[in-house]
Amino acid sequence: MRYDLVVLALDVLGVSLPDPCTSEVLQELTELGATLGLVSDSPEATARTELGRAQHLFDAYECGGTPRDTAAKLRRIARRMAVRRDRTLLVTSAPDDVEAATRLGVSSAAACWFTEHRALLVAARPTHAVAELSELTVILSNRPILRLVPPVRE
Repeated sequence: MRYDLVVLALDVLGVSLPDPCTSEVLQELTELGATLGLVSDSPEATARTELGRAQHLFDAYECGGTPRDTAAKLRRIARRMAVRRDRTLLVTSAPDDVEAATRLGVSSAAACWFTEHRALLVAARPTHAVAELSELTVILSNRPILRLVPPVRE
């Protein structure tokens, strides 16, 4: 699947982008041809402050409102960026956001590094599950994500 628009929920990026690799990953996503969007319940000024120097990598912001506004925010970003919904990927840690994206025909990536992943995966059934932000570059380049999973001992 090819994604032209990657919309990230601010909370999956962490407060004030503490990981120096985050900016590098966001830059790599744009180099792979993705347009970046951001959704947040916080005001846009707060979101931009948290993004710091990485804010220039985002082409669209939909901020403020309530958590239930995610579907409307996604719809507005896709329309503004002139990207089909089926070519859009939402990266979030909230099951409600995954469900909203699914209803809109938008794919989702569950940010499992940020939340208790089993509940998110079972409740919301996202299109992708990513254990770290850098795995988004793998998804955008259409390569499989390979993980070594230890055997379950009973």
